[in-house]
Amino acid sequence: MDELTTYDDVNNAWGGQPLPPITAERSRQVFGKLVRRFGGRKMRMPSWSRRLNRSWAAPKGTSTDRPRLNGMPRMVHDASHWVYGRLHPTFKTHSAAHAALEKQMIECVLAEGWYLPKVAPTPTADEKIAAELAKAEASIKRWTTKAKRADTALRKLRRREKNLRARLQ
Repeated sequence: MDELTTYDDVNNAWGGQPLPPITAERSRQVFGKLVRRFGGRKMRMPSWSRRLNRSWAAPKGTSTDRPRLNGMPRMVHDASHWVYGRLHPTFKTHSAAHAALEKQMIECVLAEGWYLPKVAPTPTADEKIAAELAKAEASIKRWTTKAKRADTALRKLRRREKNLRARLQ
C-alpha cells in the first residue's frame, strides 16, 4: 500500500530553497498553467483569478521554510484548492488526496522552472541601433506631419489677413 501524502510532505516538497521575487501577474500566468495541466483543458478559470492577487506576489522573494505565506507557494496552494474542488466536489479539502495533488503541482512548478523569473533576451548592438533608427524615423515622420499642418495653418491665416486688409481699404 502506498504511503499517504501529508502536508509535511507538501511543505517539504519546496526543498527549503528560497524562491526569487515574482509579480502577481506572473503568478497569475502560472496559476492558469497549473489549472490547465492538472484540471484539463476544459476547466474554466475562476473569476477571482482574473484579478491580480497581491498575496501571490513576492517582491522580495519567498522563504519556503514557512510555506504558503505569499508568492509562489500560496499561489500553488490556491490552485490546488481550485482544481481539487472542481475535480472532486464532494471530497474534503486538505485530505491526503488533496495533499498529493498539491505536491504534484509543486513538483511540476519546480521541474518546469515556472518559479524562475522570465529573462528577457539582451538585444545585440545591431538590434539596438536598428531600434534607435526606427525611433528616429518615426520622430521625423511625426515632425514632418506637424510641419505640414503648420504650413497649412499659416497659409490659411495669411489668406484671411489679406482678405481682411482688402476689406479695410
